[in-house]
Amino acid sequence: MKTPVKNHRARSFRLSVLVLTLCLLIAQTGRTETTPVNRIEIYIYGPGIAQVIDGYGRQSGRNLVTGDILAEIPGSDVLKEGTTERIPGWTIQLQNPPTGKYRIKLSATGAGAFVIDVDTVDAAGNLKNKHLFRQVKPGDALELLLTYSRDPGAENTLIERQVY
Repeated sequence: MKTPVKNHRARSFRLSVLVLTLCLLIAQTGRTETTPVNRIEIYIYGPGIAQVIDGYGRQSGRNLVTGDILAEIPGSDVLKEGTTERIPGWTIQLQNPPTGKYRIKLSATGAGAFVIDVDTVDAAGNLKNKHLFRQVKPGDALELLLTYSRDPGAENTLIERQVY
């Protein structure tokens, strides 16, 4: 009779561990992120290349002369978008960027429609979108000035600064 008691206790202990593990897993998956990640996402579509320059002169995007990928800004990522069926494009992502001014330089490599979308997300998770559309020809260049704030409710601006 002693053996069944040991098996019962062993089973009871394993069952308790299993239940506790399941409860912890359910609690873990039910958690939500309380602080949204601040970010800037720049989507560029059309015959051209772009780069972002932060307040320290660091660049992310593509080199306007060589086309090489640049990722000098901490937390930045540069992704190729599009397929042969879609307009080719690039995305420049900046995770947790500091409040400040960012220059966005665009250089046309061909003729056609050039589209840029700038999404900004502040500390409260508020998404704001700025959109710019231009017809371009090879050699056209444009510089935009993005003023970004992590503060909830602050206005982020995108201004066409100059054509160079």
